[in-house]
Amino acid sequence: MIGAMQTISIDSNDFAEIRQSKFLYVDKTAWFHRLAKAEGRKMFFLARPRRFGKSLMLSTLKAMFEGRKDLFKGLKAYDLPRECWDKPYPVYSFTMAETNGMTYAEVEGQIGKLVRRLCRESKIPFPKDGNIPGKFDDFLKAAIAKSPTNDTYRLAPPNEEIRQSLRDGYISRILGFEAAPFDTLLDRAKRMIAVGDIREVVETMLFSLYAQVPPDWRIKDEAEAKRYFQLFFAMLGADPAPEFPSARGYADAIIQRPTAVFVVEFKYHCTAEEAIKQIRDMGYADKWRGGPRTVTLVGVNFNPVKRNIDIPIIEPL
Repeated sequence: MIGAMQTISIDSNDFAEIRQSKFLYVDKTAWFHRLAKAEGRKMFFLARPRRFGKSLMLSTLKAMFEGRKDLFKGLKAYDLPRECWDKPYPVYSFTMAETNGMTYAEVEGQIGKLVRRLCRESKIPFPKDGNIPGKFDDFLKAAIAKSPTNDTYRLAPPNEEIRQSLRDGYISRILGFEAAPFDTLLDRAKRMIAVGDIREVVETMLFSLYAQVPPDWRIKDEAEAKRYFQLFFAMLGADPAPEFPSARGYADAIIQRPTAVFVVEFKYHCTAEEAIKQIRDMGYADKWRGGPRTVTLVGVNFNPVKRNIDIPIIEPL
């Protein structure tokens, strides 16, 4: 006589919920145990199509590292030796499944909320300075410091696929042309930023970005010209300028390096000199005055007649 079949969960990828609700669970925990014990490996690349069980796998590993042995009773991992059964690890996880947005700012804001929630749940202070990637790095450093072994195990999504999707989708749509040239330009610009060559980034690469806009996709106004500028610097990892306001406003882009800070102001149908004057008059760079890093001011003006930027002005604070 065939016994009653266990109920199959079709709407949950939470290991604890599936086990506590006695739903059918295909036992792969021996493999997860083997993965967790891999010597000399701290980072794993998990590339599978959608609906292949990645989220449930991560949820199972989370429960394993948290030492929730009761959930594994009757499964292979239950009887296998594991340090975390007696010495649980802190586990930090989040999902981007509900992170949707039509603009870079919307997506960045939602990811910022995820980082804030991680900090709150982990009782780690939310960093006040820096951009979202920087704040996430600060969170990771604080999390590592709280770990019993100072080790981290990153279970990463297919980052290159995400990068490719962003490049071929959103950026192409915003810029209005095939994004491969932009991607190459971006990689070069990042290398220049890394060595502190802001002049090459602005004079050559930002100029090239505007030059690649097709003639029939004319930049009609200041808002449209500034959109290119903001997207370019955002993709370079520039900090959102509103996070560093002076008493009278904020610059259009802030790029921070370990030894240097670049404060950039954008103007439309004015002059680069006026951009520099605004940075000084409004005190946009005063936050870093007298600090250990060099501070460089960058004035950029978009000329609607030439449909490109004039020669920028770059000078020390």
